[in-house]
Amino acid sequence: MRKSIAWWFRGAGKTPGTLDEHAAAIRDLQHKLDHLTEVVARLEPIAVRADNLHATVAELAARLDRCDDRIDRCGRRIDQVDETLAEIVRLVAPPRTP
Repeated sequence: MRKSIAWWFRGAGKTPGTLDEHAAAIRDLQHKLDHLTEVVARLEPIAVRADNLHATVAELAARLDRCDDRIDRCGRRIDQVDETLAEIVRLVAPPRTP
């Protein structure tokens, strides 16, 4: 209420200047909002690419885990083949006696 009374006595002459200041501030904020909207529009595709990259990396990690498992199985099979060959050599070629 005080502000209203003060405006009646002192502020009526200042209103156009104040409105101009507010209008300039609003235009400045609108310009900043437009700029921020442009920045967000540029960032959205980057975010999508980042999500795609994360998905690709996760898929590659899963594939690497499967490859690691296969390599471990192959190593165990090679060990089994080595043991089998050693057994065959032992059976086929008896130890030499001097």
